[in-house]
Amino acid sequence: MIKKYQTTILLLLLLAAAALIPAASASDLSLSGPSSIIAGNDFTLSVAGGNPLGTVTLSMTSGDRPDLQLLPGQVGVSGSAGSASVVLDASGRARVEYTTQSGGEESTCRFSVSDGSSSDTTSVTITRGTVSATAVSTPRPASNTYPIGSEITLSGAAPGTSKVYLFMTGPNLPAGGVKLSNPSVASVTGDPDTFDSRPVNNNMWTYKWQTSGRLDPGTYTIYAVDRPANRYSLSDASYSTYSVTLTRPGMTAGVYGGIPETSATAATPVPTEPVVIGPEEPVETPVPSIWDQIAAWFSGLFRASAAEPVGYVLKDGAITISGETIFSTEKEFAVSIEPYFTAAPKGSAELSGWSGVVPVVAGAGGINVWSATAAVSPGNYIVTVEPIGGGQMMSWEITVVDA
Repeated sequence: MIKKYQTTILLLLLLAAAALIPAASASDLSLSGPSSIIAGNDFTLSVAGGNPLGTVTLSMTSGDRPDLQLLPGQVGVSGSAGSASVVLDASGRARVEYTTQSGGEESTCRFSVSDGSSSDTTSVTITRGTVSATAVSTPRPASNTYPIGSEITLSGAAPGTSKVYLFMTGPNLPAGGVKLSNPSVASVTGDPDTFDSRPVNNNMWTYKWQTSGRLDPGTYTIYAVDRPANRYSLSDASYSTYSVTLTRPGMTAGVYGGIPETSATAATPVPTEPVVIGPEEPVETPVPSIWDQIAAWFSGLFRASAAEPVGYVLKDGAITISGETIFSTEKEFAVSIEPYFTAAPKGSAELSGWSGVVPVVAGAGGINVWSATAAVSPGNYIVTVEPIGGGQMMSWEITVVDA
């Protein structure tokens, strides 16, 4: 009897051992991947421990990320990011690559792999990238203050997005923001054409902002955003701001083509080099005649101050007004040469003035210049140079004499 029980127990042990053999050889799957990534980047999930050349199912079991996709062209991978069929290699392993789009809300996606007898899970948190902005102009001025007309290089980091959208706010501009390259265009959320955009390369972006005379002096805030969203739509956007102060630019001006008169009856030869005059540069002036003194006195009645008239000799019947400026070559100046009260001798012709619009052009050594040539009669004039669209106006007096 005891022997019969022993036989039965032995059979049971053999059956248990047989049952344990397939269990030991069954797959023991594992799934691994990054714990978090920035939206807009790719990531890989790794499967290991499966049956050689077997097939597993890799699914996203939770998480809200509709932009998540399988990278195309993966051998042995089919289906979708939500549920993919994956063929393992001869060692029971596989790598499955996913891609994401920039933006969106932060989301934690949970993935599960299974071959029907074994499974494993892992989670990947997809976060929104950050955007930064600063000016990298060299030399960089103190207090981020630039004269209007300057070119300011803006730059920043933007991991997690392929493009940044730029707009600005500032004095006398719509509160929602405007396009940097064209301040007359208001930035509209969802309309990329109303923003300046720059691609992101190696997580960095850069933009050369050519400030123009259409801007008023004051402090401007530049917004760099990961989507086309204006100031009122930034609650779900990643963005950064940077402030600069724009001031009215100064100008220098001069007259050439004529030289100061040295006496009432004679003139020195016309120089080949320009003779530059300006409000702060002393110039040798002639002894004014009685008529010049009267003209200067009347001029003082109508202007804050009256400079003594300076005589200039006509060259080929014309004088040329010129100067240097920090305005860009897209700028234009309104130039006028207007006669003011002059007690001319009886029988002399009335003074004729001149006005016109002249462009800013590139000069030597990276300095921009402008010039205007005008045919005028001998007499006393006020020269006025005013940047079109805003900027510092210059005005000074000259006396033109005939050679």
